[in-house]
Amino acid sequence: MNRPSLLHADPEPSLRLLMSLELSKAGCLVHSAASLAEALAILAGSSGICVAVISIDREHAWGADLANQIRNRWPAIRTILTTGASTDDSALEGLGAFACLRKPYTLGELLDAVSSAAGTGGGT
Repeated sequence: MNRPSLLHADPEPSLRLLMSLELSKAGCLVHSAASLAEALAILAGSSGICVAVISIDREHAWGADLANQIRNRWPAIRTILTTGASTDDSALEGLGAFACLRKPYTLGELLDAVSSAAGTGGGT
C-alpha cells in the first residue's frame, strides 16, 4: 500500500492506539482524534488526508456528525464507518460512506477498505 494519510476518529483510547499502530505498520500516515472538535481541527490543519475511519456508536454520537461534516466540507475525503451498533443500514448509507465495517471486523478487512478508499490497491 502506498502511504495514504488518514484520520482515525474513535472515542475509545485503546482502539485509537491499536488502530494507529496497525495502520502505521501497514504504511499509513495516521492522525488520531478522540472527539469531534479534535477531528475537525486535524482536518482543517492537514492537507492530504484522503480517508477518514470513523467510529459510529450510540454513546458518542459525534461520529455521524463528523461523517456529515466531511461529506459537506471535504467531499474528496472518503469515509469508512465502523460500528458495533445494530444501526439501520439505510441510516449509515445516508452518511455517504465509502464503506461500513461492522464490529468485530478483522484488521485485514480494515486494511482492504482503507486501501480501496485511498485508491492504492493491495490491502492484505
